[in-house]
Amino acid sequence: MRPKIATAQASGRRAANSFLPRRKLGLLWRRLILRSTRLPGMDRIIARQIVKRLAK
Repeated sequence: MRPKIATAQASGRRAANSFLPRRKLGLLWRRLILRSTRLPGMDRIIARQIVKRLAK
């Protein structure tokens, strides 16, 4: 049971870092990524990468 909980907590920490970057550069990077989703096709590419990263 504990390994599953540890895995879930690690996944939650990674997700939190994408919503609340620790540094100003991370915030700028997040804004750039969010703005790029307005481009045709980029929304699917970015969503795929986010899901892949969070599933680790």
